[in-house]
Amino acid sequence: LLHCNIYRVLLTTIAIAMDACVKNGLLNDASRIMNDVDDKSKTRVMFNTLLSTYKFQGRGAEAEEMLRNMIDLSERGFRMCAPDSTTYACCIYAVSDTL
Repeated sequence: LLHCNIYRVLLTTIAIAMDACVKNGLLNDASRIMNDVDDKSKTRVMFNTLLSTYKFQGRGAEAEEMLRNMIDLSERGFRMCAPDSTTYACCIYAVSDTL
C-alpha cells in the first residue's frame, strides 16, 4: 500500500512539473519529461497537459500524433492513457486551427 501511494505521488509530481513547464513556455522541457517517463507510468493527465498547449499553438499534427499514441498505449493495456473528452476536445481544437 505504501508503495502504491508513493508511486501515485511520483506521477502527480511529474504531471505538476510538466504543467509548470508548459505554463512558463517550456514546452520542449515538458515534452522531454514526458519522453523520459516509462509508457506504463504515463497518464492521460500528462498527455492532456501537452495537448492543451498544442491546442493554443495550433499544432494539429502533433496533437493528432499524441492522440494516436494514447490510443495505442490504451489498446496495449495501459488504461491510464485512455483518451477522455478533454483529450478529444483539445485535439479537435488544435486540428481545426490548422485547417
